[in-house]
Amino acid sequence: MMTQNDIAVVIGRVDKTYVNKLLTGKRQVSWPLAERLAELFPDRTIHQWKNATPDDIKRAFAQIKCKKIKKG
Repeated sequence: MMTQNDIAVVIGRVDKTYVNKLLTGKRQVSWPLAERLAELFPDRTIHQWKNATPDDIKRAFAQIKCKKIKKG
């Protein structure tokens, strides 16, 4: 799995503390973040990202890590 710092870098304009709060459920996804996640992961809408659970976010970023490994 990607580290919280890696996730923050991919998202951009957020720090690892914010990512930690997202992944532990202490913060919900904001509209601007939902928009950014929808750009990164076009298989989900902004509204789906707005309502995403911490597990949804973890799964999405786990897929990025797998894709990078497979490509070489």
